Amino acid sequence: MLKSKFMRWICLLPAAFAAAFVAQRLTKFVSAWQMGHGVLGTLLIELGSGAVLGAVFVLAGVAMAPSHRRQVAMALFTMVAIVFGITVFTALLFEGEMWVYANGTAMLVGALVVAYPRISATGPARRA
Repeated sequence: MLKSKFMRWICLLPAAFAAAFVAQRLTKFVSAWQMGHGVLGTLLIELGSGAVLGAVFVLAGVAMAPSHRRQVAMALFTMVAIVFGITVFTALLFEGEMWVYANGTAMLVGALVVAYPRISATGPARRA
């Protein structure tokens, strides 16, 4: 029992990264296949894939955690926020395209949508 909990803690971050990567790539592939490559289509693809990336990263990490899911949700959301800050700073520094800002903002919002209910829950619902 202890060994499986330990392994879940060890695999938490790699599983969250892998699930988020696969979900984002799948979303981009399906979206690009369904939509054209105009400005609006590209914007929607970037927004959708960014939101899915952030949401799945937090969701997979929280699902993998054997306990302390509220703290895990906070930590994973903080990681997404740091990546968002680095991405935006780098894009500003090197005059990045609008897609970088759209994707980063959507990633942050997607992570927030999943993390906020976990973080703000009180009582028995928090332990679920």
